[in-house]
Amino acid sequence: ATTIGDILCSYIPYMADAYFQYCNCSSQANKYLQSKIELNEKFRSQLDLFQEKTNGLSLNGFLTKPIQRVTRYPLLIEKILKHT
Repeated sequence: ATTIGDILCSYIPYMADAYFQYCNCSSQANKYLQSKIELNEKFRSQLDLFQEKTNGLSLNGFLTKPIQRVTRYPLLIEKILKHT
């Protein structure tokens, strides 16, 4: 039988690579996004429409979610180990 631990152990290396790359690029991406917001009125208005359709969550908020998620994995794994 395959356990949750086996599944996590097989996928975490792939996830870690993707998350590390994402986190490494996020600061530069944020700066680029901010410059577009400041310099481009049409882009800014499209972001406002986006935010209205997402119940107030900004594009920057969406881009931050994966970074927040990766910090929760150790807690999740700890709980899985405790209960299995």
